[in-house]
Amino acid sequence: MCRCSEEEPLTPQLKRVACLLVQGHKPAAIALKLHLRVQTVKNYMQEIGRRLGVSSGSMYALAKVLIERGYRADEQSGREE
Repeated sequence: MCRCSEEEPLTPQLKRVACLLVQGHKPAAIALKLHLRVQTVKNYMQEIGRRLGVSSGSMYALAKVLIERGYRADEQSGREE
């Protein structure tokens, strides 16, 4: 489950990726969990960064901004609440 601001401009799929990222998963693990290609996950991460105004390509910088924006995820799933 993921808790995030209703105001965030992310699609449900981008929110799923964001939640797993906040949990500390790397792109390859996110790809496995969501049945996606690793490059697709990386593209989604770039899109999340673009929508949230994160200029760094670092997954850690992106995760930091997501946490600052109120994204919280439990350890059981990467699905949004």
